Amino acid sequence: MPRQLGTIAWLWGALCLLTAIKVSAQSAQAQPAPVTTMAYATVDEKTFYVHGGFGEKAAVPQFFSLDLTQESWNVSSPPWRQLNLPSNLGNTPSDHSMTVSPDGRTLTTWSSPTLIADYSIMDKKWTEVQLNLDLQGHPLIAADPTTGTVFILKVNYLVKYNAGDSGLSTEVIPPSTVNLQNIGSFVW
Repeated sequence: MPRQLGTIAWLWGALCLLTAIKVSAQSAQAQPAPVTTMAYATVDEKTFYVHGGFGEKAAVPQFFSLDLTQESWNVSSPPWRQLNLPSNLGNTPSDHSMTVSPDGRTLTTWSSPTLIADYSIMDKKWTEVQLNLDLQGHPLIAADPTTGTVFILKVNYLVKYNAGDSGLSTEVIPPSTVNLQNIGSFVW
């Protein structure tokens, strides 16, 4: 009988250890690395997306979403969800922008010098957008959430892009209003 109790105690201890390992592995979820110059956007103020960025020494390949509809979460472990990165679309972007389509189904990343890519939220797939547009110099980019018109502010001109008809138009900014610095932000 004592030998059976020893075996049962050993099995119980092993089961508890395996359970503890499984629980800690499940709670250790992926989270975005701390970066600067990442692209980010929200869809209907319900989901926050973050893509790429520059870490301590290099660009960081990452793409995450965060469900903002949850009433609460542990602040040391927010419920980030890791999403797939584009495998065939070149380098890891930083100093880039992200816009949302009016229907909230597509995110578009705008990366220098010419890489533009759509991410289908429903299909979870990336597609390169063929557009003759120079994004050199990290322009400021924002989209009108109702029309989908994308505004691309360069140092001395503004480009308007309509994804619906792939139309591009350019407006020169008068020299008296041009500030040669190309830093800033859009708020819609």
